[in-house]
Amino acid sequence: NNNNNNNNNNKNDERNHPTLPVDANDIDDVCDFSNTLQPNVFRQCDCHGRIATFSEDTLQRYNYLKTSLLQPLVPHYHEKVDSCAPLNQALTWMASDEYVHRLQEQDRLVLAVLYAAWGGLNWRQSDRWLNGTICEWHGVSCDHKGHVEAILLNDNNMMGTLPTELALLTALRSLGVAYNHMEGNIPLEVTRMSTLEALRLSVNFLKGQLPSQLGSMTNLKTLELDFNGFTGTFPTEITQLPQLDHFGIWDNKLTGPIPTEIGNFPSIHELKIHSNLFTGTIPTEIGQLSTVVVLNMARNKLGGTIPSEIGEMSKLQSLDLADSGLESTIPSEIGSCSRLETLALSQNDLTGTIPTEVGKLQHMEYMYVFETKVGGSIPVEMGQMSAMIHLRLQDNELTGTVPKVLSNLPDLEMLDVSNNNLQGDMPNELCARAQSHKLKKLISDCIDTGLQCTVPDCCTECNK
Repeated sequence: NNNNNNNNNNKNDERNHPTLPVDANDIDDVCDFSNTLQPNVFRQCDCHGRIATFSEDTLQRYNYLKTSLLQPLVPHYHEKVDSCAPLNQALTWMASDEYVHRLQEQDRLVLAVLYAAWGGLNWRQSDRWLNGTICEWHGVSCDHKGHVEAILLNDNNMMGTLPTELALLTALRSLGVAYNHMEGNIPLEVTRMSTLEALRLSVNFLKGQLPSQLGSMTNLKTLELDFNGFTGTFPTEITQLPQLDHFGIWDNKLTGPIPTEIGNFPSIHELKIHSNLFTGTIPTEIGQLSTVVVLNMARNKLGGTIPSEIGEMSKLQSLDLADSGLESTIPSEIGSCSRLETLALSQNDLTGTIPTEVGKLQHMEYMYVFETKVGGSIPVEMGQMSAMIHLRLQDNELTGTVPKVLSNLPDLEMLDVSNNNLQGDMPNELCARAQSHKLKKLISDCIDTGLQCTVPDCCTECNK
């Protein structure tokens, strides 16, 4: 939502996590197994913390699967038969399950591990899980050979860590477990999943440093790690991924400088690293990102200038550098970003003037340059920005008058020029648009010694 790109109220600690885990033991006799020959393995662990009851058939098949299926995959497996370790729960469940599909045994085992490791009894949706073919289980998709190629279980009230057994899903292309309660680190085994194209782990409680081995996942196209607790520095190895087109690491605790290697991404389209603790300056190598469409570095602890090389990013549509401690002028080269639709530079120590070259930005819809030290006049060339919807220039040091050519912007819905040093009267043409409700918000100072604007006849809101 472009309207939120520069929202003052965004805070790093605002997380839209799902509700806390529900209680699985919601009926009185859920842990009474006295009348059951082979009680549910996962329920036994949930109730008693151990697998205490086995049928004779289950135990025989357990020993068989341990040798034929598990030993080749996990040679040094030493869990006791009654252990509630996720892998042992999965193996015991397979031994008790009547469904047999030789070609799916390995994938079936791993999915059962996920069910145990992520609290499957408490999931919001678990339709058909543990019944029949795995290809019909909720959130699971298979390829034409019946192997699991996608697991999409976002916002499903899951908790736990990422099991190393995930690496045994040899055909997996997409893993999505965002908006859950995942904890711990990203295990190295996950970085060895060579078939993975999309890894979505956003809005969890993951932590630790990002493993450099992520840079070896050469088929990865989407990597979403935002809204977690990752620490450490920017993993430069990721910039070498040949197919990565979407990388989101925003709202974490990454520190250190933004590396010059950031310009090496060969095919990146969306790069979102905002709301971290990055320091230093924006590397000039940013201009080498010729494929970037969305770039967001806002709300970091940066300094320095806005590199003029940004003008070389010919495909850029959204640029957000708000609240980043920048201390420079707005480079005139920004007028070369002809596809730019959203520009957010607010809450920085910007000086100088608004370059007249912004008038070339015919696709600009949302321009936020407020709470800076930008001065000078509002360029009349801004009247050529025909796609403009929101123009927020409040809390600056602008002088002169409000150009009447701004009334030529056919889609303009919001204009805020309050708390500046503007003079004269609000142009009648803008007042007419406000009175016809085409311009929904026209915000000014309305003071005798500055910009004159009557309410409600013209301005919809006065800040002084």
